[in-house]
Amino acid sequence: MTSTLPDDSGSGRPDRESSASRSSGRPGAAGFELAKLYAHFTSRAEVVDAAMSRDLDRGNEVLDAVGLTGDPLLARERYIDAGWHLVDQAQALLVAAQRELPAGRIR
Repeated sequence: MTSTLPDDSGSGRPDRESSASRSSGRPGAAGFELAKLYAHFTSRAEVVDAAMSRDLDRGNEVLDAVGLTGDPLLARERYIDAGWHLVDQAQALLVAAQRELPAGRIR
């Protein structure tokens, strides 16, 4: 059975999560209840925007924690490695953001 999740147009999009699973309060594939998610967000764009903001904050924390003392070349290498690791982790979120958010919102 296919259900729909709200999008910015309000028309909804197909989703693999069944309406029975969503209404029963059972966790979805990601381990959270969709009903609780949609109690806080009214659209996919809002979910993606919140996830991007959270990941940007987390990324800043990770980069701030990189040790920049000692050999400058090694410090630069640690910083670049940490940055690329963050980029690798955020690929799926970036794809979702490019689909759901205006270009000016993606920073």
